[in-house]
Amino acid sequence: MIPIRWRKVIRDVSSNKTRTLLILLSIAVGVTAIGMVLGSQIIVDESLPEAYAAVNPASGTLFALSTFDDDMVESIVAMPEVGQAEGRRFVNVRFLTSDGEWRSIQLYAVPNFDDITINKLNSEAGAFPPPERTLLIERDSFRDSLGLGDAAIGDTLIIEPPDGRQREIQISGTVHDLSQLPAFINGSGYGYITYDTLEWLGEPRDYNQVVYVVADNKMDIDHVTEVGKLI
Repeated sequence: MIPIRWRKVIRDVSSNKTRTLLILLSIAVGVTAIGMVLGSQIIVDESLPEAYAAVNPASGTLFALSTFDDDMVESIVAMPEVGQAEGRRFVNVRFLTSDGEWRSIQLYAVPNFDDITINKLNSEAGAFPPPERTLLIERDSFRDSLGLGDAAIGDTLIIEPPDGRQREIQISGTVHDLSQLPAFINGSGYGYITYDTLEWLGEPRDYNQVVYVVADNKMDIDHVTEVGKLI
């Protein structure tokens, strides 16, 4: 004989089939969602450190008030505390959105896209390296909040560099730059150009930024800071 308690359970289930089905579906969806979240976390925990290490991230980045040339970079590389160093140049420009609003974007000039050893860029789509008078856009920069929500490869942007002369520049591709803060946190998008394009924008062919990797103790923040002071 079935106990009274189980007879009541069976009666409740059979008399409220729709409610029972919804409860079972809710439980199934909840369990599946939890499994997906945990699985995604495991994937991220395992793959992200490996992907970040693959770009050879800089131990530190120094910004200069005055520009410098290859001789300065070579002298930094020659320091025994420094394992690697590269000169870069960045410039803040404005671009005109499709809504007619001027927004900011940070452009980074790379001396040689085929020989980046620090903070390597991962090509996503389009041309790489970017042809002259074009730029690559970091994939996270395509956001409405940054003015690039409706932009795409092949589109032309009207930009205004520091000299005030407006120019048209085409988006030739996209990249993923793991060394940068997410664009929405930075508050402006990221673009990448060659030095020929930098010169076309009216900027000198020198550096105002150096990225470096320490020779030893890469995970020691105090050591990295001391090396930065020496540089």
